[in-house]
Amino acid sequence: MNSNKLFKPYLKYIFVYIIIIGFQVLLNLSMPELVAYLLRDGVLLGNKNSIYQNGIFMFIISIFVFLCSIIGIQFMTKISFTYARDLRYELYKKFQSFSSIDIQKLGMSSYITRVTNDIDQVSNFMTIALYILASSPVTLIGATFMSIRINLNIAYIFLTLIPIIAGLTFVLLMFINPNIKNQRKYTDKINKLIRESILGIRVIRAFNKERIEIEKFDKVNKNFSDSLLGANKYIAFFPTLIPVIANLSSFAVLFLGAYLINKKELNVEYLISLQQYGMQVIMSLVMMSFIMSMLPQALMAKNRIDEMFNQENIYMESISSKKLDSINSLEFNRVTYKLNEAEYPLIRKVSFKVNKGETIGITGTTGSGKTTIINNIVRIVKETEGEILVNGENVNNFNIVSYRDKISYAPQTKKLFKGTIRSNIKIGKNNATDDEIINALKHAGAYEFVSKLDNFLDAEVEQNGENFSGGQKQRLCIARALVKEADIYIFDDSFSALDYKTEAEIRKNLEEYKKDAIKIIISQRQSSLISANKVLLMQEGVLIDTGTHSELLERNLEYKDIFSQLEEVEM
Repeated sequence: MNSNKLFKPYLKYIFVYIIIIGFQVLLNLSMPELVAYLLRDGVLLGNKNSIYQNGIFMFIISIFVFLCSIIGIQFMTKISFTYARDLRYELYKKFQSFSSIDIQKLGMSSYITRVTNDIDQVSNFMTIALYILASSPVTLIGATFMSIRINLNIAYIFLTLIPIIAGLTFVLLMFINPNIKNQRKYTDKINKLIRESILGIRVIRAFNKERIEIEKFDKVNKNFSDSLLGANKYIAFFPTLIPVIANLSSFAVLFLGAYLINKKELNVEYLISLQQYGMQVIMSLVMMSFIMSMLPQALMAKNRIDEMFNQENIYMESISSKKLDSINSLEFNRVTYKLNEAEYPLIRKVSFKVNKGETIGITGTTGSGKTTIINNIVRIVKETEGEILVNGENVNNFNIVSYRDKISYAPQTKKLFKGTIRSNIKIGKNNATDDEIINALKHAGAYEFVSKLDNFLDAEVEQNGENFSGGQKQRLCIARALVKEADIYIFDDSFSALDYKTEAEIRKNLEEYKKDAIKIIISQRQSSLISANKVLLMQEGVLIDTGTHSELLERNLEYKDIFSQLEEVEM
């Protein structure tokens, strides 16, 4: 899929649009001729009937030109804006197929710019270009032909204008292109800085770094402004030059026309028609030059869109049609995961197995590979060596949708979406009833505070859950995971913001509520690992030991060091 393929369905509309605008142009080309007839047969001879007759023709033609313009605008907007809609939809679909590693290639800010600003650039260009490219070449050729038919000597003036304006346009583009490239680059950087500032506003203010952030933004903003000014000062130069060219050409037409009239080689009524044809030639050239000045920016935007379309996924999801009915066991068989350009793998030759009804804990120091194991299980990334087995069979043999349907996940980041309590919990199970939602809230320890909210399940949730505390958000995320009927429940550091009493209640609920499911808990808290059937101890991407919490605490110094600073209450 790319932008060209998406454009093909609109070719039939463009064909109809060209016919409509072509008819409008032909009608416009007939107007100077009618003016000549009105002057020659009516005004100069005092023939009122000829004046009325030609005047009625001109009025009728004007009505048709108006109708063609209205119909043409309908087609033009339908083509450009619907095409932009389809582009945005397909780009968003493409983005949804990216893994977290794929997103790092161009950066979140760049993807946002491509899906919004770049598509707007292409759409705006199409809106203007469709009319100009459908009308200006026909007008240019038609007006030049009509001028030649009336008087070849004066037509030479118009023919001379074509290479002059074309040459000026070419020179203009040479200066514009570099600035356009810089403009797109700095747009991405501005978006990036704004996103970072909004997401990190608490840290920035806590450390009193507002001035530094303002200076960083001012520097990038100035670079963006300079590139924008650099492009537009050349673009602005062109409109100031065109009136000069138009006035000089009009003077040349009048001067040469007067000379030819004096020699009786041209009638005065045709001189007026030639002036009108001359203005049509100049306006056609100006409009085409204007489109050429917009073209680099539109092409740059299109290339960026196609770059996103053509980006190859580092991790391609399984397209197998084999459906997975249930997960009875999950096994890592010497699994290694390494980023393409990384020197060392994030996890290396990790092996373990967990069966239905068991709880497995994963712990280790920061950066030891705990979340990478989860990302491989959820298939956010794909192992580079070894294999992951489900029910003894390679996970890649199963359809990815049916596999993920058997997994419920409470991620490390406490992510809530703008909406209501109900809409957020229903992300876990779209058709969940109110009773199921309430049951999940109770088992996640969230029912107590949710029941006190105005509107209960319909209570408003702000973006990122900003109207809830960290512990409340974490419990809502756990409830979202629990409402789904799954075979594997993953809790990636999901109890870190909870007090020990609340955590103990939730773990007890898990054992009763989801006793037949596989439960995977990532944590650096002893209380989260005590009841696990086995604990995996990770260090620098390597699984260095496996056993129960008490076994590891007794025999493994690294494991003991992790918990040596914890308070006795946690024991």
